[in-house]
Amino acid sequence: MAAALAQLVACGAADTPAIEPDSHHRALELPPAAGPPPLACAVPFASYDAFIDSLATEPADPLDAAPTRAQLEAAYPEPAFVALQAGDGRCLAFPDGGHVLRPRPVPGTRWPVVVFLRDGLEQQDRLRFGDLVELAGLAERGYLVLAPEYGSPAASDELGGAENERITAWIEHSALQPDAESDGWLVWGVSRGAVNALQLARERRDVAAVAITSGLFDMQAVLAARPELESTLRAGIPDFDADREAALRARSPLRWASELAAPTLLIHGSDDRRLDIAQARRFATMHGELLELRDGHALGSHRTDVLDAIDRFFRRHRLPPVPLDHLYVVLDAETHAALRTSRFLLEEFAAVDAGLPHFRPVGPDADVLYVRGAETYLELMGPQNHFGEPVGQIGLGFGVEVPGSLPRVFASLRAAGLRPFFSSDYVDFAGPVPIPWKQTTGPRAPLVDGLAVWASEYAPGFAHWLDPRSAGPRAIARSDFLRPRSRGDRLLADIIGVRLGVDPAARQTITDGLLALGYEAQGGGEVLTEAGLEISLQPENGPTRLLTVTFRLTRAASCDLVLGVAHLQCMGDRAELRLGPAQPAPSRAVP
Repeated sequence: MAAALAQLVACGAADTPAIEPDSHHRALELPPAAGPPPLACAVPFASYDAFIDSLATEPADPLDAAPTRAQLEAAYPEPAFVALQAGDGRCLAFPDGGHVLRPRPVPGTRWPVVVFLRDGLEQQDRLRFGDLVELAGLAERGYLVLAPEYGSPAASDELGGAENERITAWIEHSALQPDAESDGWLVWGVSRGAVNALQLARERRDVAAVAITSGLFDMQAVLAARPELESTLRAGIPDFDADREAALRARSPLRWASELAAPTLLIHGSDDRRLDIAQARRFATMHGELLELRDGHALGSHRTDVLDAIDRFFRRHRLPPVPLDHLYVVLDAETHAALRTSRFLLEEFAAVDAGLPHFRPVGPDADVLYVRGAETYLELMGPQNHFGEPVGQIGLGFGVEVPGSLPRVFASLRAAGLRPFFSSDYVDFAGPVPIPWKQTTGPRAPLVDGLAVWASEYAPGFAHWLDPRSAGPRAIARSDFLRPRSRGDRLLADIIGVRLGVDPAARQTITDGLLALGYEAQGGGEVLTEAGLEISLQPENGPTRLLTVTFRLTRAASCDLVLGVAHLQCMGDRAELRLGPAQPAPSRAVP
Protein backbone atom coordinates (compact mmCIF):
# COMPACT_ATOMS: atom_id res chain seq x y z
CA MET A 1 0.00 0.00 0.00
CA ALA A 2 2.98 2.30 0.36
CA ALA A 3 3.00 2.45 -3.42
CA ALA A 4 -0.61 3.65 -3.52
CA LEU A 5 0.14 6.46 -1.13
CA ALA A 6 3.27 7.28 -3.10
CA GLN A 7 1.45 7.53 -6.40
CA LEU A 8 -1.49 9.57 -5.09
CA VAL A 9 -2.47 11.58 -8.15
CA ALA A 10 -0.50 9.16 -10.32
CA CYS A 11 1.48 11.60 -12.42
CA GLY A 12 4.81 9.92 -11.83
CA ALA A 13 6.39 11.98 -9.02
CA ALA A 14 7.58 10.41 -5.79
CA ASP A 15 5.74 11.21 -2.59
CA THR A 16 7.67 12.96 0.14
CA PRO A 17 7.81 11.36 3.60
CA ALA A 18 4.44 11.37 5.34
CA ILE A 19 4.67 13.83 8.22
CA GLU A 20 2.35 15.61 10.59
CA PRO A 21 2.29 19.41 10.45
CA ASP A 22 4.99 20.91 12.62
CA SER A 23 3.81 21.16 16.21
CA HIS A 24 6.84 23.16 17.29
CA HIS A 25 5.61 26.66 16.73
CA ARG A 26 5.88 30.03 18.35
CA ALA A 27 2.93 31.13 20.45
CA LEU A 28 0.18 32.86 18.54
CA GLU A 29 0.02 36.60 19.03
CA LEU A 30 -3.35 37.62 20.38
CA PRO A 31 -5.05 40.86 19.39
CA PRO A 32 -4.28 43.70 21.77
CA ALA A 33 -6.59 43.93 24.76
CA ALA A 34 -7.13 46.56 27.40
CA GLY A 35 -7.47 44.07 30.25
CA PRO A 36 -5.14 41.44 31.71
CA PRO A 37 -3.90 38.79 29.27
CA PRO A 38 -5.59 35.39 29.10
CA LEU A 39 -4.20 32.34 30.87
CA ALA A 40 -4.06 28.68 29.95
CA CYS A 41 -7.30 27.00 30.96
CA ALA A 42 -7.16 25.51 34.44
CA VAL A 43 -7.65 21.75 34.80
CA PRO A 44 -9.11 21.10 38.26
CA PHE A 45 -8.57 17.33 38.12
CA ALA A 46 -5.40 15.31 38.58
CA SER A 47 -6.40 12.73 35.99
CA TYR A 48 -8.99 11.87 33.38
CA ASP A 49 -10.42 9.15 35.64
CA ALA A 50 -10.86 11.68 38.44
CA PHE A 51 -12.74 13.95 36.04
CA ILE A 52 -15.09 11.16 34.92
CA ASP A 53 -15.53 10.09 38.57
CA SER A 54 -16.67 13.61 39.44
CA LEU A 55 -19.28 13.57 36.68
CA ALA A 56 -20.47 10.10 37.62
CA THR A 57 -21.03 11.12 41.24
CA GLU A 58 -22.86 14.39 40.57
CA PRO A 59 -26.37 14.55 42.05
CA ALA A 60 -28.92 13.11 39.66
CA ASP A 61 -31.05 15.57 37.70
CA PRO A 62 -34.67 14.85 38.69
CA LEU A 63 -35.82 15.81 35.19
CA ASP A 64 -33.23 13.82 33.22
CA ALA A 65 -31.79 10.33 33.08
CA ALA A 66 -28.38 9.83 34.71
CA PRO A 67 -25.69 9.00 32.12
CA THR A 68 -23.67 5.81 32.42
CA ARG A 69 -19.91 5.92 32.80
CA ALA A 70 -19.51 4.68 29.23
CA GLN A 71 -21.71 7.52 28.00
CA LEU A 72 -19.65 10.04 29.97
CA GLU A 73 -16.40 8.71 28.51
CA ALA A 74 -17.86 8.95 25.00
CA ALA A 75 -19.18 12.48 25.59
CA TYR A 76 -15.94 13.73 27.16
CA PRO A 77 -13.14 11.81 25.39
CA GLU A 78 -9.76 11.46 27.05
CA PRO A 79 -7.77 13.07 24.17
CA ALA A 80 -9.76 16.29 24.64
CA PHE A 81 -9.02 16.22 28.38
CA VAL A 82 -5.32 15.65 27.64
CA ALA A 83 -5.35 18.61 25.23
CA LEU A 84 -6.52 20.84 28.08
CA GLN A 85 -3.92 19.36 30.42
CA ALA A 86 -1.14 20.28 27.97
CA GLY A 87 -1.46 23.97 28.84
CA ASP A 88 0.07 24.86 25.48
CA GLY A 89 -2.22 27.73 24.56
CA ARG A 90 -4.83 25.68 22.73
CA CYS A 91 -7.29 26.66 25.48
CA LEU A 92 -7.16 30.20 26.85
CA ALA A 93 -9.26 31.61 29.69
CA PHE A 94 -9.97 35.35 29.78
CA PRO A 95 -10.49 37.35 32.98
CA ASP A 96 -14.10 38.11 32.01
CA GLY A 97 -14.90 34.39 31.87
CA GLY A 98 -14.67 33.84 28.12
CA HIS A 99 -12.61 31.06 26.57
CA VAL A 100 -10.88 30.47 23.23
CA LEU A 101 -10.07 26.92 22.08
CA ARG A 102 -8.19 25.93 18.94
CA PRO A 103 -6.90 22.77 17.24
CA ARG A 104 -3.30 21.74 17.09
CA PRO A 105 -1.67 24.33 14.85
CA VAL A 106 -0.93 23.90 11.17
CA PRO A 107 1.31 26.78 10.03
CA GLY A 108 -0.44 29.27 7.79
CA THR A 109 -3.92 27.83 8.34
CA ARG A 110 -7.00 29.81 9.34
CA TRP A 111 -9.82 27.94 11.05
CA PRO A 112 -13.60 28.53 10.84
CA VAL A 113 -14.90 30.33 13.94
CA VAL A 114 -17.51 28.60 16.12
CA VAL A 115 -19.27 30.71 18.75
CA PHE A 116 -20.53 28.54 21.64
CA LEU A 117 -23.36 29.96 23.77
CA ARG A 118 -23.92 27.88 26.88
CA ASP A 119 -27.02 26.85 28.78
CA GLY A 120 -28.15 28.09 32.19
CA LEU A 121 -30.74 30.64 33.34
CA GLU A 122 -29.35 31.41 36.80
CA GLN A 123 -27.11 34.42 37.38
CA GLN A 124 -24.42 32.23 38.96
CA ASP A 125 -24.28 29.80 36.02
CA ARG A 126 -20.94 29.62 34.25
CA LEU A 127 -19.22 27.55 31.58
CA ARG A 128 -18.34 24.21 33.17
CA PHE A 129 -15.09 22.31 32.82
CA GLY A 130 -17.01 19.51 31.09
CA ASP A 131 -18.08 22.05 28.47
CA LEU A 132 -14.42 22.88 27.85
CA VAL A 133 -13.58 19.20 27.34
CA GLU A 134 -16.40 18.86 24.83
CA LEU A 135 -15.36 22.08 23.06
CA ALA A 136 -11.72 20.94 22.95
CA GLY A 137 -12.97 17.88 21.07
CA LEU A 138 -14.85 20.12 18.64
CA ALA A 139 -11.79 22.34 18.16
CA GLU A 140 -9.68 19.31 17.22
CA ARG A 141 -12.03 18.75 14.30
CA GLY A 142 -10.70 21.96 12.78
CA TYR A 143 -12.44 24.93 14.42
CA LEU A 144 -11.49 27.97 16.46
CA VAL A 145 -14.07 27.97 19.27
CA LEU A 146 -15.07 31.17 21.09
CA ALA A 147 -17.10 30.71 24.27
CA PRO A 148 -18.15 34.03 25.85
CA GLU A 149 -19.77 34.43 29.25
CA TYR A 150 -23.11 36.21 29.59
CA GLY A 151 -22.71 37.96 32.92
CA SER A 152 -19.73 39.63 34.58
CA PRO A 153 -18.92 41.18 37.96
CA ALA A 154 -19.97 44.53 36.50
CA ALA A 155 -23.11 43.49 34.62
CA SER A 156 -25.80 40.84 34.98
CA ASP A 157 -27.06 38.26 32.52
CA GLU A 158 -30.37 39.54 31.13
CA LEU A 159 -31.28 36.22 29.44
CA GLY A 160 -31.37 37.64 25.94
CA GLY A 161 -31.08 41.35 26.72
CA ALA A 162 -28.17 43.75 27.13
CA GLU A 163 -25.65 40.90 27.51
CA ASN A 164 -25.92 40.40 23.76
CA GLU A 165 -24.03 43.64 23.15
CA ARG A 166 -21.28 42.57 25.54
CA ILE A 167 -20.85 39.09 24.11
CA THR A 168 -20.96 40.39 20.53
CA ALA A 169 -18.19 42.88 21.31
CA TRP A 170 -16.17 40.09 22.97
CA ILE A 171 -16.66 37.77 19.98
CA GLU A 172 -15.67 40.48 17.49
CA HIS A 173 -12.48 41.15 19.43
CA SER A 174 -11.64 37.47 19.99
CA ALA A 175 -12.31 36.62 16.34
CA LEU A 176 -9.28 38.76 15.45
CA GLN A 177 -7.05 35.79 16.31
CA PRO A 178 -4.43 35.44 13.56
CA ASP A 179 -5.56 31.87 12.83
CA ALA A 180 -9.29 32.73 12.61
CA GLU A 181 -11.20 32.91 9.34
CA SER A 182 -12.81 36.29 8.79
CA ASP A 183 -15.70 35.38 6.51
CA GLY A 184 -18.48 34.54 8.95
CA TRP A 185 -19.29 32.72 12.17
CA LEU A 186 -20.79 29.35 13.00
CA VAL A 187 -22.93 29.51 16.13
CA TRP A 188 -23.88 26.72 18.56
CA GLY A 189 -26.46 27.48 21.23
CA VAL A 190 -27.44 25.07 24.02
CA SER A 191 -30.79 25.27 25.84
CA ARG A 192 -31.19 28.97 26.78
CA GLY A 193 -28.16 29.64 24.56
CA ALA A 194 -30.60 29.15 21.68
CA VAL A 195 -32.10 32.54 22.53
CA ASN A 196 -28.76 34.37 22.25
CA ALA A 197 -27.65 32.31 19.24
CA LEU A 198 -30.77 33.06 17.22
CA GLN A 199 -30.80 36.72 18.30
CA LEU A 200 -27.23 36.90 16.99
CA ALA A 201 -28.29 35.27 13.70
CA ARG A 202 -31.22 37.68 13.35
CA GLU A 203 -29.07 40.77 13.93
CA ARG A 204 -26.00 39.81 11.87
CA ARG A 205 -25.70 38.64 8.28
CA ASP A 206 -22.22 37.20 8.84
CA VAL A 207 -23.58 34.19 10.74
CA ALA A 208 -23.03 31.33 8.30
CA ALA A 209 -24.94 28.59 10.15
CA VAL A 210 -26.55 27.91 13.54
CA ALA A 211 -26.83 24.65 15.51
CA ILE A 212 -29.22 24.46 18.46
CA THR A 213 -29.30 21.60 20.96
CA SER A 214 -32.22 21.20 23.39
CA GLY A 215 -33.21 24.74 22.53
CA LEU A 216 -35.48 27.18 24.33
CA PHE A 217 -37.73 28.69 21.65
CA ASP A 218 -40.76 29.98 23.58
CA MET A 219 -40.23 31.68 26.96
CA GLN A 220 -43.96 32.07 27.50
CA ALA A 221 -44.61 28.36 27.00
CA VAL A 222 -41.74 27.44 29.31
CA LEU A 223 -43.04 29.69 32.06
CA ALA A 224 -46.54 28.26 31.68
CA ALA A 225 -45.20 24.70 31.94
CA ARG A 226 -42.70 25.45 34.73
CA PRO A 227 -44.02 28.31 36.90
CA GLU A 228 -41.16 27.75 39.37
CA LEU A 229 -38.93 29.60 36.88
CA GLU A 230 -40.75 32.90 37.39
CA SER A 231 -38.37 34.14 40.10
CA THR A 232 -35.36 33.24 37.93
CA LEU A 233 -36.73 35.13 34.94
CA ARG A 234 -37.67 38.11 37.10
CA ALA A 235 -34.12 38.25 38.51
CA GLY A 236 -32.57 38.29 35.06
CA ILE A 237 -34.98 40.29 32.90
CA PRO A 238 -35.04 44.00 33.89
CA ASP A 239 -38.49 44.80 32.45
CA PHE A 240 -40.12 41.53 33.46
CA ASP A 241 -42.81 43.06 35.68
CA ALA A 242 -43.25 46.24 33.64
CA ASP A 243 -44.23 44.41 30.43
CA ARG A 244 -43.94 40.67 30.87
CA GLU A 245 -45.45 39.74 27.52
CA ALA A 246 -43.13 41.99 25.50
CA ALA A 247 -40.07 40.89 27.49
CA LEU A 248 -40.77 37.20 26.94
CA ARG A 249 -41.70 37.64 23.28
CA ALA A 250 -38.37 39.39 22.59
CA ARG A 251 -36.63 36.34 24.09
CA SER A 252 -38.74 33.74 22.24
CA PRO A 253 -37.24 32.82 18.85
CA LEU A 254 -40.49 31.10 17.92
CA ARG A 255 -42.09 34.57 17.69
CA TRP A 256 -39.62 35.86 15.09
CA ALA A 257 -38.44 32.72 13.28
CA SER A 258 -39.54 34.21 9.95
CA GLU A 259 -36.85 36.91 10.32
CA LEU A 260 -34.01 34.36 10.31
CA ALA A 261 -31.95 33.58 7.22
CA ALA A 262 -28.97 31.50 8.42
CA PRO A 263 -29.22 27.72 7.88
CA THR A 264 -30.20 26.18 11.21
CA LEU A 265 -29.95 22.66 12.64
CA LEU A 266 -32.12 21.78 15.64
CA ILE A 267 -31.26 18.71 17.75
CA HIS A 268 -33.75 17.82 20.47
CA GLY A 269 -34.59 14.86 22.68
CA SER A 270 -38.10 13.46 22.42
CA ASP A 271 -38.02 12.73 26.18
CA ASP A 272 -36.88 16.25 27.18
CA ARG A 273 -38.75 17.16 30.39
CA ARG A 274 -37.17 20.60 30.75
CA LEU A 275 -37.96 21.99 27.31
CA ASP A 276 -40.71 20.13 25.50
CA ILE A 277 -39.77 18.99 22.01
CA ALA A 278 -43.05 20.50 20.79
CA GLN A 279 -41.24 23.88 20.78
CA ALA A 280 -38.54 22.57 18.45
CA ARG A 281 -41.11 20.93 16.20
CA ARG A 282 -43.07 24.17 15.87
CA PHE A 283 -39.91 26.15 15.19
CA ALA A 284 -38.80 23.66 12.52
CA THR A 285 -42.05 24.17 10.60
CA MET A 286 -40.98 27.80 10.12
CA HIS A 287 -37.19 27.60 9.92
CA GLY A 288 -34.40 25.03 10.01
CA GLU A 289 -34.17 21.25 10.05
CA LEU A 290 -34.88 19.08 13.10
CA LEU A 291 -33.01 15.97 14.25
CA GLU A 292 -35.02 14.14 16.93
CA LEU A 293 -33.27 11.75 19.30
CA ARG A 294 -34.78 9.40 21.86
CA ASP A 295 -33.17 11.13 24.82
CA GLY A 296 -33.59 13.70 27.56
CA HIS A 297 -32.59 17.35 27.88
CA ALA A 298 -28.84 16.72 28.26
CA LEU A 299 -28.85 14.27 25.32
CA GLY A 300 -26.60 12.13 27.51
CA SER A 301 -27.03 8.95 25.47
CA HIS A 302 -26.17 10.71 22.22
CA ARG A 303 -23.46 13.28 22.98
CA THR A 304 -21.07 11.82 20.40
CA ASP A 305 -23.87 11.64 17.82
CA VAL A 306 -24.76 15.26 18.56
CA LEU A 307 -21.18 16.48 18.07
CA ASP A 308 -20.89 14.46 14.86
CA ALA A 309 -24.13 15.94 13.51
CA ILE A 310 -23.07 19.51 14.36
CA ASP A 311 -19.65 18.95 12.81
CA ARG A 312 -21.20 17.62 9.59
CA PHE A 313 -23.67 20.51 9.48
CA PHE A 314 -20.97 23.11 10.03
CA ARG A 315 -18.66 21.48 7.48
CA ARG A 316 -21.47 21.54 4.95
CA HIS A 317 -21.57 25.30 5.31
CA ARG A 318 -17.92 26.02 6.04
CA LEU A 319 -15.57 23.25 4.89
CA PRO A 320 -14.69 23.91 1.26
CA PRO A 321 -15.96 21.19 -1.07
CA VAL A 322 -13.62 18.22 -1.40
CA PRO A 323 -14.90 16.65 -4.62
CA LEU A 324 -13.60 13.45 -6.15
CA ASP A 325 -10.60 14.35 -8.29
CA HIS A 326 -9.91 10.90 -9.69
CA LEU A 327 -10.05 7.19 -9.00
CA TYR A 328 -7.89 4.30 -10.07
CA VAL A 329 -8.23 0.54 -10.38
CA VAL A 330 -5.60 -2.08 -11.22
CA LEU A 331 -6.83 -4.55 -13.84
CA ASP A 332 -5.62 -7.93 -15.00
CA ALA A 333 -3.45 -8.08 -18.11
CA GLU A 334 -6.17 -9.30 -20.48
CA THR A 335 -8.65 -6.60 -19.47
CA HIS A 336 -6.06 -3.83 -19.53
CA ALA A 337 -4.87 -4.88 -22.99
CA ALA A 338 -8.44 -4.99 -24.29
CA LEU A 339 -9.08 -1.46 -23.02
CA ARG A 340 -5.72 -0.17 -24.28
CA THR A 341 -6.50 -1.38 -27.80
CA SER A 342 -10.21 -0.50 -27.87
CA ARG A 343 -10.77 1.89 -30.76
CA PHE A 344 -14.16 2.87 -29.34
CA LEU A 345 -12.70 3.82 -25.94
CA LEU A 346 -9.75 5.76 -27.37
CA GLU A 347 -11.38 7.47 -30.35
CA GLU A 348 -15.09 7.80 -29.60
CA PHE A 349 -15.81 7.44 -25.90
CA ALA A 350 -13.30 9.73 -24.15
CA ALA A 351 -10.08 11.70 -24.26
CA VAL A 352 -7.59 9.06 -23.13
CA ASP A 353 -3.85 9.54 -22.65
CA ALA A 354 -0.87 7.83 -21.03
CA GLY A 355 -0.14 10.55 -18.46
CA LEU A 356 2.08 13.49 -17.71
CA PRO A 357 4.04 15.49 -18.44
CA HIS A 358 2.73 15.81 -22.00
CA PHE A 359 -0.48 13.74 -21.91
CA ARG A 360 1.24 11.17 -24.07
CA PRO A 361 -0.78 9.23 -26.63
CA VAL A 362 -1.68 5.69 -25.64
CA GLY A 363 0.75 3.20 -27.13
CA PRO A 364 1.51 -0.49 -26.65
CA ASP A 365 3.77 0.30 -23.69
CA ALA A 366 1.18 2.37 -21.76
CA ASP A 367 0.82 0.78 -18.33
CA VAL A 368 -1.82 3.31 -17.19
CA LEU A 369 -4.74 4.76 -19.19
CA TYR A 370 -6.03 8.15 -18.05
CA VAL A 371 -9.69 8.54 -19.04
CA ARG A 372 -10.36 12.29 -18.69
CA GLY A 373 -13.71 13.79 -17.76
CA ALA A 374 -14.34 17.52 -17.37
CA GLU A 375 -13.76 17.46 -13.59
CA THR A 376 -12.91 13.85 -12.67
CA TYR A 377 -10.75 11.24 -14.33
CA LEU A 378 -10.37 7.47 -14.18
CA GLU A 379 -7.03 5.65 -14.15
CA LEU A 380 -7.03 2.13 -15.57
CA MET A 381 -3.77 0.47 -14.51
CA GLY A 382 -2.24 -2.70 -15.82
CA PRO A 383 -0.76 -5.40 -13.60
CA GLN A 384 2.81 -4.28 -14.36
CA ASN A 385 2.11 -0.60 -13.63
CA HIS A 386 5.09 1.58 -12.66
CA PHE A 387 3.45 2.41 -9.31
CA GLY A 388 3.75 -1.19 -8.18
CA GLU A 389 0.06 -1.50 -7.31
CA PRO A 390 -1.37 -5.04 -7.17
CA VAL A 391 -4.26 -6.28 -9.28
CA GLY A 392 -7.59 -5.35 -7.70
CA GLN A 393 -6.27 -2.35 -5.76
CA ILE A 394 -8.40 0.79 -6.01
CA GLY A 395 -7.99 4.37 -4.85
CA LEU A 396 -10.13 7.47 -4.47
CA GLY A 397 -8.32 10.80 -4.77
CA PHE A 398 -10.11 13.99 -3.70
CA GLY A 399 -9.12 17.60 -4.34
CA VAL A 400 -9.74 20.87 -2.52
CA GLU A 401 -10.38 23.95 -4.63
CA VAL A 402 -10.10 26.75 -2.05
CA PRO A 403 -6.46 27.81 -1.60
CA GLY A 404 -4.99 26.95 1.79
CA SER A 405 -7.88 24.75 2.90
CA LEU A 406 -6.18 21.33 2.85
CA PRO A 407 -5.06 21.56 6.52
CA ARG A 408 -8.74 21.74 7.48
CA VAL A 409 -9.28 18.44 5.68
CA PHE A 410 -6.29 17.08 7.62
CA ALA A 411 -7.94 18.18 10.87
CA SER A 412 -11.23 16.59 9.85
CA LEU A 413 -9.53 13.26 9.07
CA ARG A 414 -7.61 13.45 12.33
CA ALA A 415 -10.81 14.07 14.28
CA ALA A 416 -12.30 10.97 12.65
CA GLY A 417 -9.42 8.93 14.10
CA LEU A 418 -7.84 8.19 10.69
CA ARG A 419 -4.25 9.25 11.60
CA PRO A 420 -3.58 11.30 8.46
CA PHE A 421 -0.22 12.20 7.00
CA PHE A 422 0.57 15.60 5.45
CA SER A 423 3.10 15.95 2.65
CA SER A 424 4.35 18.45 0.08
CA ASP A 425 5.16 17.01 -3.31
CA TYR A 426 7.24 18.16 -6.27
CA VAL A 427 7.64 16.99 -9.85
CA ASP A 428 11.00 16.70 -11.56
CA PHE A 429 9.92 15.94 -15.12
CA ALA A 430 9.96 19.69 -15.78
CA GLY A 431 13.73 19.69 -15.91
CA PRO A 432 16.65 19.80 -13.49
CA VAL A 433 14.75 21.96 -10.94
CA PRO A 434 11.66 20.33 -9.37
CA ILE A 435 8.54 22.49 -9.29
CA PRO A 436 5.80 22.46 -6.60
CA TRP A 437 3.01 20.07 -7.51
CA LYS A 438 0.61 19.55 -4.61
CA GLN A 439 0.10 18.99 -0.92
CA THR A 440 -1.59 15.79 0.16
CA THR A 441 -3.27 14.38 3.24
CA GLY A 442 -4.89 11.04 3.93
CA PRO A 443 -4.77 8.00 6.22
CA ARG A 444 -1.22 6.71 6.66
CA ALA A 445 -2.29 3.19 5.68
CA PRO A 446 -5.03 1.95 3.34
CA LEU A 447 -8.40 3.09 4.62
CA VAL A 448 -9.54 -0.55 4.41
CA ASP A 449 -8.22 -3.63 2.63
CA GLY A 450 -8.05 -2.85 -1.08
CA LEU A 451 -8.89 0.87 -0.88
CA ALA A 452 -6.64 3.93 -0.58
CA VAL A 453 -8.12 7.39 0.06
CA TRP A 454 -6.43 10.81 0.07
CA ALA A 455 -7.05 14.49 -0.65
CA SER A 456 -4.75 16.94 -2.44
CA GLU A 457 -4.41 20.64 -3.14
CA TYR A 458 -2.60 21.56 -6.34
CA ALA A 459 0.12 24.16 -5.98
CA PRO A 460 -0.81 27.49 -7.59
CA GLY A 461 0.87 27.55 -10.95
CA PHE A 462 1.01 23.81 -11.58
CA ALA A 463 -2.00 23.79 -13.92
CA HIS A 464 -0.64 26.96 -15.55
CA TRP A 465 2.71 25.24 -16.07
CA LEU A 466 0.92 22.32 -17.76
CA ASP A 467 -1.12 24.56 -20.04
CA PRO A 468 -0.32 28.31 -19.89
CA ARG A 469 -2.97 29.10 -22.50
CA SER A 470 -5.89 27.54 -20.60
CA ALA A 471 -5.10 27.94 -16.87
CA GLY A 472 -4.33 31.08 -14.91
CA PRO A 473 -1.18 31.36 -12.78
CA ARG A 474 -3.16 30.88 -9.53
CA ALA A 475 -5.44 28.07 -10.72
CA ILE A 476 -5.76 25.05 -8.39
CA ALA A 477 -9.19 23.56 -9.20
CA ARG A 478 -9.47 20.12 -10.79
CA SER A 479 -11.41 21.67 -13.68
CA ASP A 480 -8.41 23.96 -14.38
CA PHE A 481 -6.37 20.82 -14.87
CA LEU A 482 -8.95 18.71 -16.74
CA ARG A 483 -11.16 20.94 -18.88
CA PRO A 484 -8.38 21.70 -21.38
CA ARG A 485 -8.12 17.92 -21.91
CA SER A 486 -11.86 17.28 -22.39
CA ARG A 487 -13.08 16.72 -25.93
CA GLY A 488 -16.51 17.94 -26.99
CA ASP A 489 -16.52 15.46 -29.86
CA ARG A 490 -16.19 12.52 -27.45
CA LEU A 491 -19.05 10.93 -25.51
CA LEU A 492 -17.68 11.27 -21.97
CA ALA A 493 -18.70 14.42 -20.09
CA ASP A 494 -17.81 13.37 -16.55
CA ILE A 495 -17.93 10.71 -13.85
CA ILE A 496 -21.07 10.94 -11.71
CA GLY A 497 -21.15 7.68 -9.75
CA VAL A 498 -18.92 5.03 -8.18
CA ARG A 499 -20.15 1.75 -6.72
CA LEU A 500 -17.86 -0.20 -4.40
CA GLY A 501 -18.18 -3.75 -3.13
CA VAL A 502 -17.50 -3.41 0.59
CA ASP A 503 -17.06 -5.99 3.32
CA PRO A 504 -19.56 -5.30 6.15
CA ALA A 505 -16.66 -5.01 8.61
CA ALA A 506 -15.12 -2.22 6.52
CA ARG A 507 -18.24 -0.24 5.70
CA GLN A 508 -18.24 2.05 8.74
CA THR A 509 -14.59 2.97 8.27
CA ILE A 510 -15.22 3.94 4.65
CA THR A 511 -18.30 5.91 5.66
CA ASP A 512 -16.35 7.74 8.38
CA GLY A 513 -13.62 8.64 5.91
CA LEU A 514 -16.07 10.02 3.36
CA LEU A 515 -18.02 11.92 6.02
CA ALA A 516 -14.75 13.51 7.14
CA LEU A 517 -14.34 14.74 3.55
CA GLY A 518 -17.76 16.40 3.63
CA TYR A 519 -19.89 13.73 2.00
CA GLU A 520 -23.52 13.33 3.07
CA ALA A 521 -24.81 9.86 4.00
CA GLN A 522 -28.14 8.69 2.60
CA GLY A 523 -30.04 5.43 2.82
CA GLY A 524 -28.53 4.44 6.14
CA GLY A 525 -25.01 5.09 4.87
CA GLU A 526 -25.26 2.92 1.74
CA VAL A 527 -24.97 6.00 -0.49
CA LEU A 528 -22.76 9.06 0.05
CA THR A 529 -23.07 12.17 -2.08
CA GLU A 530 -21.17 15.42 -2.63
CA ALA A 531 -20.87 17.91 -5.47
CA GLY A 532 -23.11 15.94 -7.80
CA LEU A 533 -21.26 12.63 -7.42
CA GLU A 534 -22.64 9.53 -5.72
CA ILE A 535 -20.54 6.82 -4.03
CA SER A 536 -22.52 3.64 -3.30
CA LEU A 537 -21.41 0.88 -0.92
CA GLN A 538 -22.67 -2.59 -1.84
CA PRO A 539 -22.19 -5.36 0.75
CA GLU A 540 -19.92 -8.24 -0.26
CA ASN A 541 -17.22 -10.23 1.48
CA GLY A 542 -13.51 -9.68 1.03
CA PRO A 543 -11.33 -6.72 0.04
CA THR A 544 -13.04 -3.61 -1.29
CA ARG A 545 -13.66 -3.80 -5.06
CA LEU A 546 -14.62 -1.31 -7.72
CA LEU A 547 -17.88 -2.63 -9.19
CA THR A 548 -19.21 0.18 -11.38
CA VAL A 549 -18.27 3.62 -12.64
CA THR A 550 -21.19 5.70 -13.97
CA PHE A 551 -20.58 8.39 -16.58
CA ARG A 552 -22.63 11.33 -17.82
CA LEU A 553 -22.43 11.62 -21.61
CA THR A 554 -22.35 14.67 -23.83
CA ARG A 555 -25.18 13.21 -25.92
CA ALA A 556 -27.39 10.15 -26.15
CA ALA A 557 -25.55 7.09 -27.39
CA SER A 558 -25.69 3.32 -27.55
CA CYS A 559 -22.76 1.00 -26.91
CA ASP A 560 -22.17 -2.48 -25.52
CA LEU A 561 -18.58 -3.72 -25.26
CA VAL A 562 -17.09 -6.57 -23.27
CA LEU A 563 -13.38 -5.99 -22.69
CA GLY A 564 -11.96 -8.73 -20.49
CA VAL A 565 -13.78 -8.49 -17.14
CA ALA A 566 -14.93 -4.95 -18.05
CA HIS A 567 -18.36 -4.33 -19.58
CA LEU A 568 -19.02 -0.84 -21.01
CA GLN A 569 -22.64 0.01 -21.81
CA CYS A 570 -24.11 3.32 -23.04
CA MET A 571 -27.79 3.92 -22.30
CA GLY A 572 -29.13 7.30 -23.44
CA ASP A 573 -27.08 10.07 -21.83
CA ARG A 574 -25.51 7.71 -19.27
CA ALA A 575 -22.90 4.97 -19.48
CA GLU A 576 -21.63 2.35 -17.05
CA LEU A 577 -18.33 0.55 -16.83
CA ARG A 578 -18.93 -2.63 -14.81
CA LEU A 579 -16.00 -4.69 -13.57
CA GLY A 580 -16.04 -8.36 -12.67
CA PRO A 581 -13.49 -9.91 -10.30
CA ALA A 582 -10.01 -9.18 -11.61
CA GLN A 583 -7.85 -12.09 -12.65
CA PRO A 584 -4.55 -12.08 -10.74
CA ALA A 585 -1.40 -11.69 -12.74
CA PRO A 586 0.25 -15.04 -13.53
CA SER A 587 3.08 -15.93 -11.24
CA ARG A 588 6.52 -15.40 -12.67
CA ALA A 589 8.81 -18.39 -13.06
CA VAL A 590 11.59 -18.53 -10.53
CA PRO A 591 14.89 -19.59 -12.12
